[in-house]
Amino acid sequence: MFFNYLFLLLNLVLGVPLSSAGEVSDIALYAYSGYDEINGLGIYNIHEGAGINYLFLGQSAATLFYNKSTDVIFQKLTDKYNQYLAIAGGIVELAVYQPDVKFTVVKGNLAADGSADGFYACKNTGDPYGYSKNQYQVLYNRSGSPAYDSCKPISIGVKY
Repeated sequence: MFFNYLFLLLNLVLGVPLSSAGEVSDIALYAYSGYDEINGLGIYNIHEGAGINYLFLGQSAATLFYNKSTDVIFQKLTDKYNQYLAIAGGIVELAVYQPDVKFTVVKGNLAADGSADGFYACKNTGDPYGYSKNQYQVLYNRSGSPAYDSCKPISIGVKY
């Protein structure tokens, strides 16, 4: 009974929908591949533009949030704004706009619109600040044809 009142209070005072209360989980993303140099690396994000962060491979993984009821992955940008996991022009990014790609977790792996295939770790992508000269950037191509010769196929593991 107490929890019913708590959820009602959250809904009325904070505007949290009753159906989504408790459905958001902390997650971290990791790259898995047959290439030893990138296998098991964490996925973090770094600023690349106005409200946009690109995803890269590194020694540690960023903590993100996954809303299981809406299949949205996000991080807090400010107290009022989020950045959402999205794919734009093949670039996997966190952006301030709502994504048009549905992300789900399938057998422990991140899937874009139902498929865990099509993710790549690539260097020398021409990103705005040149981070990809030294770090692998996460890109996506559903057709299975990577955009750069440096690309290595990865699966993206999700850890709760």
